[in-house]
Amino acid sequence: MQQNLLIDAGPLVAFMDRRDQFHPWAKEVLATTQMPLLTCEAVLSETCFLLRQYPRGQDEVMALLQNGLIQIPFRLEEEASAIATLINRYHSVP
Repeated sequence: MQQNLLIDAGPLVAFMDRRDQFHPWAKEVLATTQMPLLTCEAVLSETCFLLRQYPRGQDEVMALLQNGLIQIPFRLEEEASAIATLINRYHSVP
């Protein structure tokens, strides 16, 4: 059974930026992870922003998407009702 990994901006930045303190960890984890990684547009936008000073960082993020190593299976309009339910359930959580 394939397990998909949901990835956020922090590990993506760490994987791509060799200067990041968590680069060795991110590289090790992603080397043993079955592709594709799953994410959303907001994560890719944040990753591109955080890598704006890293040479070709934004291009590399988009290449991961174009090559199918990262996929965006989430569509907000299809999940709006479920998300609204979660927002209401956890409204009091800081």
